[in-house]
Amino acid sequence: MSSRDNVGRYVAASRDGELRFFNTQLDLLMTYHVKHPSQRQTATSSRSVGAWVTDVVCMINVGVLAVSCTPGFIALYSATGLVHPIVVIDKLEICASSVDYWSAV
Repeated sequence: MSSRDNVGRYVAASRDGELRFFNTQLDLLMTYHVKHPSQRQTATSSRSVGAWVTDVVCMINVGVLAVSCTPGFIALYSATGLVHPIVVIDKLEICASSVDYWSAV
């Protein structure tokens, strides 16, 4: 999947760690289950208990999706593939209930 393929997509997040990706006609393209960084990540693995999604933000100009979860971590995924996070900010003292991204571009 190239970055051009990601144009016109929507993402929906549930608190139980499920991310669903849709095209502009709202056809389901992919489902991904977010897990704690210490657990093995796969795109087709079953749901993980304890990784609730609190917020998601798309960093469109760099092609990254930031996902904040309990128990206190933020995972950054490439928008072209969600199999493994590219960066994980872990062991936060408190859970991020909201994330935001601002770009001057």
